[in-house]
Formats: sequence, C-alpha cells, structure tokens
Amino acid sequence: MNDHSDLFPPAHVRDTNGVAKWTKFSIGGSDPEDGRIYNFPSAQVRPLYPYLGKSEAFHCPKDHGVKVPLTVAENTHYWAKPTCYETLGCSYVYNIEKPPSFATVFPLADPEGLAGKASSWLPQPSKYILMHEPPAGTMGCSKAVDGEHLSPNDMQYHFWHECAAGETDIAKHDFPYETRKFVSPLLFVDGHVRFFDFTRTIYYDPSYICEEQPDWIWYKPMDGVEVLIRN
Repeated sequence: MNDHSDLFPPAHVRDTNGVAKWTKFSIGGSDPEDGRIYNFPSAQVRPLYPYLGKSEAFHCPKDHGVKVPLTVAENTHYWAKPTCYETLGCSYVYNIEKPPSFATVFPLADPEGLAGKASSWLPQPSKYILMHEPPAGTMGCSKAVDGEHLSPNDMQYHFWHECAAGETDIAKHDFPYETRKFVSPLLFVDGHVRFFDFTRTIYYDPSYICEEQPDWIWYKPMDGVEVLIRN
C-alpha cells in the first residue's frame, strides 16, 4: 500500500485494450481462460502483478472452482470450473463490494467496500478480511447446481478443503443431506492468515452469514449503525 498512497487496490483496472475489468476474483495470478477475458483482466494489469508476476502463490491446491456464471459473453455462460485458478487465473477472492452472503443485516458504508480506500477507513485491521476462498460464503444461485431454486435465499455453497467424494457445489436445499464442512483460509488486512470452519455460521443463518463475529469483520456498515457481534 505504501506504493499507492496508502490505498487498497481498486475494484476495476484497465486492461491492455483499455477496457475496465473486475479485480474481485483477479487480484493477482495468471491470465483468464477463453471468453473470461471479457470481464477478467489479463495477468500483467492485475494489482499484485508488479510484486509477484504470474505466480502460483494465487493457486490453492484444493481449488475445485464454483458453478457460478461469473462471465456471460456472446450468450455463453462461463463457470469457474474445474478450478478458479485454471479459469480465472486466481483461487482467491478479494473482499470488496458486497460480502459473500445472500444479504447483510446492515447497509454497507460504501458499495465498493475497501476497494480504493485508505487504511484509515477500515475498522480493526486485525479482524477485517482482505481475501478468502469461496467456501467461506455464497455467491451464486442454487439453480446452477441442480436446476432447482426453491426459495429466494436458496443459494449455492462450495466444498474445497473438506470435499471428499461427490459434488463440490451444493444448494442450500441439500443441507439436510450433507456432513462435509465449509472450510476456508482468511487473509486479514494486518497480514495474518487463519483457517476457519464456516459450517456452523452458514447453517445457523444462511441469509446472513457475513455478520461480524469475534474473529472477523466482512464489511463496514453505514455510519451510525450499532453492530451486535455474533458469537
């Protein structure tokens, strides 16, 4: 951040063709695959490229991708499968904009989150999440998993580190049949990393899985909001 006036990377960068592209799933890493270049930047313009180049540091060996159409180009829906790294060039998600939850209890202080903000904007850097993997939350409709969408909050969830056998993407309506765990590492703004089991958090209230807890903060709420920390 010292190289960029104490600002976090932006939500979009200009690719070599001048088109603005999304950094949420492409903070660093390699080039995107096939049509995903439509909205994901090439490696050399990604925010962390000057420091690491096309590095395997952005590749999680347990990456199983997500059945979410993150790119729609020329009437084709591109999922991030078989892995996020192979298709998007990065396994990790930059925690900007809306957190990976169906909804939030409180309105966001800024719709872009920490993107482009100074470090002074953040509450508690030791708790604020900078990057995560998809199993920490949800970001897609259940219909992509099995063709069914049984309620507004029927979203899809992902197994990477505890996937064992079977499909690695499941719908909320299949929770009663699951015994696997939703596990993800979190990188915090102060630089430390920890692995967490999000299973209890996700099952407890699938509509609001990104509220503040003793160990983490996903988003900054609008000023004047009194936040109750969940245990």
